[in-house]
Amino acid sequence: AALAPEGVDVFFDGVGGRTLDEALLHMSKFGTVLNVGAVSEFSSSSRGGLANAHAITDRALRISGFGVANYVPDFADARRRLADLVLAGKLTTEETVFGWEEYGAAHTALHAGGSVGKVLVAGPVAAAPRGGGPP
Repeated sequence: AALAPEGVDVFFDGVGGRTLDEALLHMSKFGTVLNVGAVSEFSSSSRGGLANAHAITDRALRISGFGVANYVPDFADARRRLADLVLAGKLTTEETVFGWEEYGAAHTALHAGGSVGKVLVAGPVAAAPRGGGPP
């Protein structure tokens, strides 16, 4: 409330659950919520409803969902365009890399927010076959 005394105009939500529920109470009139997931519910066996759903009507909010699966026909073109940006140095990424033996810690970090960017697990490296041919 101190950072946005008149409310939040746009909320980009990938957490859902209680985070989304609380955010609804801090939205400005005619604000927009863009929902891209609900990571808080991935490993939950019970999914509760929104206790503050009244804020949607009270504040005349617009809520939109965005799911990448809705854009499958665009994947090939997007992949080419993104690769060009990466190769040109115009697009960079951040990632948190865990070793294979740290798989459990990687999973915990993914769901607990203890990571930056993508969470990657580096798999074990297989030894190259000797003798130049297949094993």
